[in-house]
Amino acid sequence: FICRNNGWAISTHISEQFRSDGIVVKGRAYGIRSIRVDGNDALAVYSAVRSAREMAVKEQRPVLIEAMTYRVGHHSTSDDSTKKWVEDNGWWSEEDESKIRSNARKQILQAIQAAEKWDKQPLTELFSDVYDVKPKNLEEQELGLKELVEKQPQDYPPGFQI
Repeated sequence: FICRNNGWAISTHISEQFRSDGIVVKGRAYGIRSIRVDGNDALAVYSAVRSAREMAVKEQRPVLIEAMTYRVGHHSTSDDSTKKWVEDNGWWSEEDESKIRSNARKQILQAIQAAEKWDKQPLTELFSDVYDVKPKNLEEQELGLKELVEKQPQDYPPGFQI
């Protein structure tokens, strides 16, 4: 098990959650081998995970790693302080966002409707529109699709060919 401990539970500091020294002691209290590591040190984390794996495989029991770190971003979109700051300064509002979303939706739907009117490209374009010389794996995929269409024609539109 890996627990990333950034000292917070959404907006509640760890000191208000429990009085023990982090999560690692809770693992030990349940008889689980536990390791605490600097979660910001990639080599230390690698070493801890490697040791934990060796213990888990050798002893056939779980291991808990508590990676101590700090919160570099928001916990969730519901506590985005940047958004609040921009709104508090009058640079953005929910109304602005609603207008942009509505406008974007209209543009996307118009683009979809326009695209649906275009002629459908032959399925062979999947295999021929990128490379000058078709790679072997694409030749195999194209052949596989042809065989599938021949084997199960009922699953494809009438007159469908590849």
